[in-house]
Amino acid sequence: MANILQWVNLTRDNKFVGDGATSVGRLGPVRVKVKFAKATPVTFNVRVVTVSAPSTYTPTELARNKNFKIRHSRTHTTMSKPEIRIQDDVSLPAVGGNTYKVEAKHNGVVKETKVVETRRKIYYQPVAMAGITVPAMGPTQDYYKTLFLLLKEQGGNGSIPFKENVNVDDWATGRLPLIQAVKAAYTIDNFAPWAFTVAFVNMIGGQAEREYLPTVAAGAASFNLRPRIFRWGTDTLTFTLPGGDYLWWGMDPTDDAANGGRGIWLVTNSCVFVEDNGVTHDIPDINVTIDTTQKRTALGGYNTLKIVIPKQARNFWSGKTGRIWIKLLVVDGFAGGYSEPNINIITVAKRAWWRDNSDPKRLQVLNHEMGHKYGMVPEGQGISLDAGADLYGSTNVNDAAGNKIDQKGHQGPHCGKGVTYTPADPNPWEGTPACVMFGATSCYNAAAGTHLATTTTFCAACEKQVKKLDLDGRGLSGFINSVTSY
Repeated sequence: MANILQWVNLTRDNKFVGDGATSVGRLGPVRVKVKFAKATPVTFNVRVVTVSAPSTYTPTELARNKNFKIRHSRTHTTMSKPEIRIQDDVSLPAVGGNTYKVEAKHNGVVKETKVVETRRKIYYQPVAMAGITVPAMGPTQDYYKTLFLLLKEQGGNGSIPFKENVNVDDWATGRLPLIQAVKAAYTIDNFAPWAFTVAFVNMIGGQAEREYLPTVAAGAASFNLRPRIFRWGTDTLTFTLPGGDYLWWGMDPTDDAANGGRGIWLVTNSCVFVEDNGVTHDIPDINVTIDTTQKRTALGGYNTLKIVIPKQARNFWSGKTGRIWIKLLVVDGFAGGYSEPNINIITVAKRAWWRDNSDPKRLQVLNHEMGHKYGMVPEGQGISLDAGADLYGSTNVNDAAGNKIDQKGHQGPHCGKGVTYTPADPNPWEGTPACVMFGATSCYNAAAGTHLATTTTFCAACEKQVKKLDLDGRGLSGFINSVTSY
């Protein structure tokens, strides 16, 4: 006879019945009820025997979280007629995939035995911007089944208005408006707090202000201004942003429409031509424009300026050599996705650096962000699991001087299986990322001479942790608040 599946992270509520949970009795603790014919003292016990435990908790984990243990909660009810009833709720450990034999005994005799196997379930709803497809979720759902976690899609695919970019660095103009748009399409809040939404968006890019100094260091652009005797009037220079930087243009229609349609990428009155002898010449903002014929891909990415040098900056008889000094708003970088730390939303981008992300890459990002949502990578603090050997970027652990541990360029806890970190190296991360919880979608590999994609699945050690996670949504920080609250 097949084992009974017990969905240990859910509460006893009819809304969670289905998809393997055949009744409310299969939700939360195993409930054992016994009725005796006479209201006399009885010897009655419920014993739980472990049949198979592929995943076990360490002593430190058991001491850290009560949900990692087998617990009993017994109640007695004496009826008005000669009868006594006993109810014993047996809370099995939070781990998925373990099997337990639950035995009811009276006077040393086993009266009934049930064999139950633990499972966990989380609900989600995809929501996508207009024109952005939702990738086929089958491979992700199938993978999580091997970790004894059922990802149940509910509510159908929601739709929200298209927006070119979600400014991940700005709450008020970027992340909050996205949450509010998703709120209007989110229909599964009745499954809270065991439900979240995945927002499939176009791009997730942040901005930064950068100053390009008139340094004479190697690689700095030096320009020759021709004498006016040979060319009367103005002189136009082509200035290409160094270091692979790109202007904050084509990222947000509102930003592009600012300043009479000139955009916000140029910091006002910041452009100067600096002669090699140090003499400076101010260049009016109107003289600085984007060369829109130059872009990274057909989808955008602008890094070239046309700068008109006024005739007053040029000598009549001889030429001048100098450099540009300018402050610009640029794209600080792109994220493949992010998980709001305390809100039940994950965001996954279709594009980065004006190139499309494939569906497998989007699912890789989704799997990474879901890991964060569920509590990966644990740090051995509070009610979490013990920290793994390859944890880096811990948010809670200080060094001997009391400073936060170096996050190595990736914010939050991640897994460094298969890679090494050398801060002073031009490519500080090197190797083959062997866990989806690595903090980037790829890593430089010296042997291959290129970047290798991060795997789509957890490493063996992290898979064991995922199976052991406490997925009680009432205690997971990533599920505390719903998008419907904003």
